[in-house]
Amino acid sequence: LSLHDALPISSAVRTAPPSTPVKSNFLSTAATPSLVLGSLRIGDTYTLPPLEVLRQSEPSALKRVSNFVVGQKGFGQIRFLAPVDLTGIDLDRLFDGIVQFGEGEAVLYADPECAPKAEAGEGLNVPAEIRIERVWAHPNARPGSEISPDRVRAITDKLRAQPGTHFVDYDAGNGVWTFTVDHF
Repeated sequence: LSLHDALPISSAVRTAPPSTPVKSNFLSTAATPSLVLGSLRIGDTYTLPPLEVLRQSEPSALKRVSNFVVGQKGFGQIRFLAPVDLTGIDLDRLFDGIVQFGEGEAVLYADPECAPKAEAGEGLNVPAEIRIERVWAHPNARPGSEISPDRVRAITDKLRAQPGTHFVDYDAGNGVWTFTVDHF
């Protein structure tokens, strides 16, 4: 999804950094996200659970991963609101064509040769909450600057008009847009 030039929106996402390998059949994001995310620098990518945990997991555990998150610090994140099936995903290429983040956008299924787009309700094509960071309602705005409520309303109205897209919040002070999608 793209917020460039106050929309239009297209499909998008990228990210993922490593963590301590843990062998487990049970995948949980309880691995304190603040510990993982707090150590990242702008541009670092991450998943919750961490890629190392996913790579060492049994295929049966990858069939239904709840609360899966993929993100890139300073750009945004996608939090999947339904369990995802990662068995058909090449985890080594997760951030090399499947998920990509850029300035004002998150793209899912970016390269169909890397991973063809799954049917709605399958793979990563499930309901999700998307946060796009450092996107201002005005091109010259920066943290702490005044933003016209009319400008914010115009952008949120465009988001609301996108089929299957639901505006959640805009944090004007930090330039963070949050919305949900029914699928990608």
